[in-house]
Amino acid sequence: MKIRCALVIALAVVSLRAAAQDQTVFMDVAAENLFRFSRAAISGGGKTVHSLRTLILKGRSRFVADDTGGLAGAAVEIKLLLPDHYLRTDTSGVLQKMAGYAGSRVLSAMHDDGAVNYPPDGLVKQILLNERLRVARLLLGAATYVGPDLALTFRSVPKSVEMVDPRVSARTALTIENSSAEPFVTLVTGDRFAARLVIDGSTHAPTQIEYTGQDKNPVVVTFSDRREVAGLLMPFRIVTTSNGRIVDELVLDEILVNPELSKSDFKR
Repeated sequence: MKIRCALVIALAVVSLRAAAQDQTVFMDVAAENLFRFSRAAISGGGKTVHSLRTLILKGRSRFVADDTGGLAGAAVEIKLLLPDHYLRTDTSGVLQKMAGYAGSRVLSAMHDDGAVNYPPDGLVKQILLNERLRVARLLLGAATYVGPDLALTFRSVPKSVEMVDPRVSARTALTIENSSAEPFVTLVTGDRFAARLVIDGSTHAPTQIEYTGQDKNPVVVTFSDRREVAGLLMPFRIVTTSNGRIVDELVLDEILVNPELSKSDFKR
């Protein structure tokens, strides 16, 4: 029993150190527990979320094509070089839409059979902010990852979950680990960042991120079909809806964890 309790305490200390590296702040024990157990659920095979340096996601998407809500399809590749390089490329025939950033430089562009269009200079600052927030939500929901450049505060939703700090006893930790309750929720806030992160009560993996879009409509991003990739449990289906309508349905065929990527791979 003493060994078991010591292990629980050791895990708690490691968790707090990891959180400190991310500038993560927990306003209550319940929020800290949700975050910590989610990290543990994502990590495995000797790998941890903190080992994440680069990502490549390849698959296909359906997205809103026009004002009528019609959906179009495209092949998708997403590249990430943490902490500040991101590029998503959607290709459909001769059309290629690029969205992302390299540091403070926006990579957004539209290629159409040799012609290239770039966003107006007046929109670049807002586009950069939007893409950074998009990536923050993607990484938080996919891998409970918080970048070192983003200070986030986590707080539990009142009465959404009753949890006692598992550092108190190994028995408590075991009870939480085997919980089959409804998904738990924590509120996540930061500089221009606000969202509800939903954690599955059984698997402890993130299932949803909910936030308010620029048009003031509610947006929900769901993460499902998780499979182990290089020791991390990653989602192969990511669907974004607004007011119940699909905005972007991403189905992945391949995820590469920590592939070779350099800054030169991020250009438009």
